[in-house]
Amino acid sequence: MKGDGLFIGQLQISYPPEPPLYVQEVRGTFYETDADGRLLQENGARKDVRFHTSFQIPEDLMRQFLADTNIKVSTVTLNPAAQKAKDVLSRGK
Repeated sequence: MKGDGLFIGQLQISYPPEPPLYVQEVRGTFYETDADGRLLQENGARKDVRFHTSFQIPEDLMRQFLADTNIKVSTVTLNPAAQKAKDVLSRGK
């Protein structure tokens, strides 16, 4: 998926979204591109920019991520015991 001078190379998305706002943790890598969309290289390696953000991913955007064969998408879920502990601790706030 191309953006302004950037190409998304890989995404790691937390699942399921976290209540109460149902945001998802998203980590990934952008690769810098030139004006023609070619990947930039630095010392023989792709020039990458790592990112981490949290937001509510709209369904249409998630479909785009999953449909784009150029993006390596993986989902991350918490271990059930860790999720239970997180739920118990968040209720105490």
